[in-house]
Amino acid sequence: MVNAATILCPGNKNIDQLIDQANSLNNKGKSKEALELFQKANDLAKTIGCEKGELDAAKNIMLIYAQDYDYKKALEISNKVRDLAISQKDYKTLSILYNKRAILHENLGLYDVSLKEYETALRYANMISENDEKHYQASLVYYNMAPYYQGRSDEKVVYSLEKSREEILKVSDKSKAVPLDKKVDMLVSVNMNLGIHYRDSRNKGRNVDLSEFYFMEALKQFDLIKEGINLETKIDLYQALQEFYQMKKITGKP
Repeated sequence: MVNAATILCPGNKNIDQLIDQANSLNNKGKSKEALELFQKANDLAKTIGCEKGELDAAKNIMLIYAQDYDYKKALEISNKVRDLAISQKDYKTLSILYNKRAILHENLGLYDVSLKEYETALRYANMISENDEKHYQASLVYYNMAPYYQGRSDEKVVYSLEKSREEILKVSDKSKAVPLDKKVDMLVSVNMNLGIHYRDSRNKGRNVDLSEFYFMEALKQFDLIKEGINLETKIDLYQALQEFYQMKKITGKP
């Protein structure tokens, strides 16, 4: 969740303060307390007619319900978020929203609906005017689409991950819209998942050499930044590498 970098509601700065406090609490794992503050910010923004503040608060309320596994409640709130974002032509929020809706529907077992939501998320991502943000959001959508195709089509898994990689590589290392640590995290994640895909013996296109190539590409990204690397991503990569080299040892691959 993103802190209010600019004043959302010039008529009442308390809204921004409430949102920032709520984000801080949520980052500390205090989602219940954060939810109360986001709701206060939402109510206050609605009272003074500040749609930007209402949108930001509602979006974060939706994300909290999603992270707490209340998928139906999150989807219910997402309808209001969608209406506010459409009225403001906020294509970044719409892309994030539909990406999240796709994941929520997938978690509920509504796979056909999920795919349509991903396609809508991609359409809105491509409408974002800021180039780096556009490529980042598109990369995120393609990345999240890959699990949908697992067990359905190996070719589409690879296509989704390669498109995700292609999009994130278009983001400038000096981008003001997308911090370098976010770009690096995405590059590590997508390269790692390509490595895992080509390592997996269940896939028709299994290729140990390609698997190792993508794992090495993931490792290279750590050279770009010394701080700010997501610890969970780092752990996931080292675990995947350990499994890769264990597989090579067992199978006798050079």
